[in-house]
Amino acid sequence: MTGLYYEEFDIGETIKHEKRRTISEHDNQQFCDMTMNQQPLHLDSEFAAEMEFGERLVNGLY
Repeated sequence: MTGLYYEEFDIGETIKHEKRRTISEHDNQQFCDMTMNQQPLHLDSEFAAEMEFGERLVNGLY
């Protein structure tokens, strides 16, 4: 289901996403490098362990 505009979705509509994959540590590192986002929350496991979620987070733009 691609190519729809916001107005074309129905309220409460459920969209099934068939394609999926696991984001690897390498994927996360590479995305941070490409977007020049070197925030420790995404890359530093010791720093991230002390934050709210307790582990590194994948960038929300991924």
